[in-house]
Amino acid sequence: MKKLFSHIDFLAECRESGLSLWECPPFLFIVMGLVNIGSIILTYIVANRYEDQPEITALLTLLVAAVIFIIGNAIIFGFSKIVEANAREAEFIGIISHQLRSPLSIFKWTLGSLMSDTQRIKAPKEIGASLDTLTTINQRMIQLVSMLLEVHRIESNRFVIKKNTIDIKSITENIIKDQKQYAHSFGISLSLRAPSLRYPLIADEDKVQMVIQNLTDNALRYADQNSTVCIDIEKVGDAIRWEVTNTGIGIPKEEHARIFQKFYRAKNAITYQVEGNGIGLYVAKTIIAQHGGIIGFSSEGKKTIFWFTLPIAGPDAPLPKTHII
Repeated sequence: MKKLFSHIDFLAECRESGLSLWECPPFLFIVMGLVNIGSIILTYIVANRYEDQPEITALLTLLVAAVIFIIGNAIIFGFSKIVEANAREAEFIGIISHQLRSPLSIFKWTLGSLMSDTQRIKAPKEIGASLDTLTTINQRMIQLVSMLLEVHRIESNRFVIKKNTIDIKSITENIIKDQKQYAHSFGISLSLRAPSLRYPLIADEDKVQMVIQNLTDNALRYADQNSTVCIDIEKVGDAIRWEVTNTGIGIPKEEHARIFQKFYRAKNAITYQVEGNGIGLYVAKTIIAQHGGIIGFSSEGKKTIFWFTLPIAGPDAPLPKTHII
């Protein structure tokens, strides 16, 4: 019963949309339904009482039609405001993302130059460590901007998938290599279990890498210290299943249904980890769906598993070249 009421909680929907009660379509739909029911009952009573005066029934019908027309216009106005707000949000994301991309790329290039210079002149270790930290932060900002750009493309129907033959095991190995230092700082071990056989996938390498990067990063962020984050890759039927398992804060059951929504973060995640934007899983779900795959998760207690599947390419597809950096 509680779950049912959560689905019809139009007051919460109105608040989230920033609309007043009389501008909120869910509430107006309920009002329109009540008006329809009331008008049918009232028309029936009036028609029976004034059988010899049909003009009264006709007038009542016109009045009810006028009320429904007014409510209908209010519903359309409410939907228009929601569409307009979404359009402004998408435009803002697009502008901010493009404006941030160039300075972050320049900063990355500058940091690379400084790191080369410090290695050449054998600068103190403290300087090298500081530059490593700045590089990590800069890389995270670039990933955030990339995510925001993907959200903008999804919202503006300009999301493009460029498919090629890829090796998901090699992509995962590269990401684990990049994340090991971050994981080590929290005493977290990263392990990969994958078959020695390589199955070719026809997919967009950059997009799949974005999904794996995001799921791995989330698993590390919300894992307990001194624990192990396990990544498994296996063949399941005609698909490759990729999954990451961690032991950490878990996801409350009442929030499972919303976990892939745009800009949504579970309450315990916000408390545990201030950093985060709630768009990674939304983008990941879109990417996997565009590839004909499935994405999902399970969370019981402290154990959480995020997984996705991608269809294996046909027998004539070329095997991808290993590209470990």
